[in-house]
Amino acid sequence: MVDVPKDNDALRQKYWDDKRVEFEQGCNQGNAGACFSLGEWYQLLQRDLTKAAEIFEETCEKKQHGNSCFSLAQLYKGRVLGKDEAEQKAKSFELTDRACEYGNSQACSAIASHYLYGFGCAKDVPKAQKLFENACEENDPIACFKLGRLFLDGERKHHVPRDAPRAFTHMKKACDLGHPNGCQVLAVMYRKGDGVKKDMKLFDHYRQLTLDIVKQTGERMGAEVV
Repeated sequence: MVDVPKDNDALRQKYWDDKRVEFEQGCNQGNAGACFSLGEWYQLLQRDLTKAAEIFEETCEKKQHGNSCFSLAQLYKGRVLGKDEAEQKAKSFELTDRACEYGNSQACSAIASHYLYGFGCAKDVPKAQKLFENACEENDPIACFKLGRLFLDGERKHHVPRDAPRAFTHMKKACDLGHPNGCQVLAVMYRKGDGVKKDMKLFDHYRQLTLDIVKQTGERMGAEVV
């Protein structure tokens, strides 16, 4: 764990200034990870998104670095970069797809969402489902959650048959992998008896587990468990 000074502003500033120098030196020596960290330094600490984007783009293009491609994709998706919405969607899709190709598992889950909603590409639910399945098999908790959500929503949103037991299986895996929303949905499914036998003890268990994960990780929830 990185030991960042907490109680002394001057020491904390020096620490991060020293890290910038370290990242710059590593990047100049051809270390793609150092270049990515330098981009994050500008994005998160300096709020200089233009400089961060320049670093991410160069590292993505020249070093085929998946994390850099995905960070750049997120800037386009968040409409920080690009001249109009069409360009932003297209670039976000292109860069996310490339990030997945370069080994970023989070991007592989994200590209499935692009196909699911037609964000920057033609909508293709079967392809999205297959990509989610592949990423979930690789133990990506977000992919498992979204796959479960796909089967839970069914025809109402995605023109696929609703399959609550199958949704339960994927939500259980997402929860086991530490995804709080997966645990939240499991709790509701146990409370309602949706896809699984109704069990209020397990509802209480997964409700508490959801709150514990949120407290431990600081992740935000989409909605409260009721």
